Amino acid sequence: MKPSSPLLTTKEAAGFLRVSEVSVRRWADAGTLRSYYVGDRGERRFTRDDLLHYLEVNRPRTKVRRSERRKE
Repeated sequence: MKPSSPLLTTKEAAGFLRVSEVSVRRWADAGTLRSYYVGDRGERRFTRDDLLHYLEVNRPRTKVRRSERRKE
């Protein structure tokens, strides 16, 4: 399948997700973040839509402090 949106480099994807390039590569290697290989060197690329999907599916769960819980 050919992506329809512009492709981002690993560095650009890391900046978008606010993580390290190593994390982006690790997630792509594990198959949790979709990537595409382009060019003769097989460089990895990512779509903005795939990055947004990754954020939606893997959104960090935040804990609510006791003081912030609604008192009933």
